Amino acid sequence: MSKNNVSFSWAFKEFIWPRRKIVSFGLFLIIVRSLSGLVLPYASKNLIDEVIPSKDTEALTILLIAVCTALLFQSISSFSLTRLLSVEAQHLISILRAKVQEKLLTLPVSFFDNNKSGA
Repeated sequence: MSKNNVSFSWAFKEFIWPRRKIVSFGLFLIIVRSLSGLVLPYASKNLIDEVIPSKDTEALTILLIAVCTALLFQSISSFSLTRLLSVEAQHLISILRAKVQEKLLTLPVSFFDNNKSGA
């Protein structure tokens, strides 16, 4: 593949589409992490506007459990997303290195005679 033929659609077909399940799961984890992050501001609003003025300890307990659960979901999804993306990135890098090596092995010796390394 020459330099001029590289396009977004080619890159999508070559790299993203074969990993669509992993990418979809990663997007799901991003959504879970983002939604979990919204619980704390909503809980703070609820705490200040309703729980503290009414001195409702039962609502405070429920709010505390909700915030802890949301933080747990956020932590698990962040860890899973980081782990998933780092493992998949390393796998993709190894595939790209193998393709470059394969391409270099098919080039004629004259290519290396005519092109200086680092140039």
